Amino acid sequence: MTGDRSKFVALDTNVKGHMRFGDESKVEIDGKGTILFELKNGSHKVLSNVYYIPKMKNNILSIGQLMENGCKIVMEDRYLWLRDKNENLIAKVSMTRNRMFLLNMRSGGAICLKSCIEDPPWIWHMRYGHLNFDGLKELGTKKMVGKRNSNN
Repeated sequence: MTGDRSKFVALDTNVKGHMRFGDESKVEIDGKGTILFELKNGSHKVLSNVYYIPKMKNNILSIGQLMENGCKIVMEDRYLWLRDKNENLIAKVSMTRNRMFLLNMRSGGAICLKSCIEDPPWIWHMRYGHLNFDGLKELGTKKMVGKRNSNN
């Protein structure tokens, strides 16, 4: 979650809703998108499904979401190590006095990246010129597309 719109390389402002915190306070979601950030070694990583919440003063990174995306998180000896699916180190962060892990990440500008997408919905999203997912679902539901005959 972030309140900084400039961090997004792609943002769908049609996504709306509310986020509730542990103290029962609630903030409004004004979009969901993708953030590109630069690692210390100069390579780039993409963080998708990031909520845009204008009232947020700080950015919050979900450990659970990182784990669902294949990241490995190890917390030991007052440090947090964050690694990608291939065990490459993304970040090593020390714990602060108030038991927080503050991760400073440099946002990357929009650049051309090699894409290695294996998730079928995302592949079709790109093949159809970045058609929204509701549109893709409608294509399938109304049987407007089908398997191509390999004999043609």
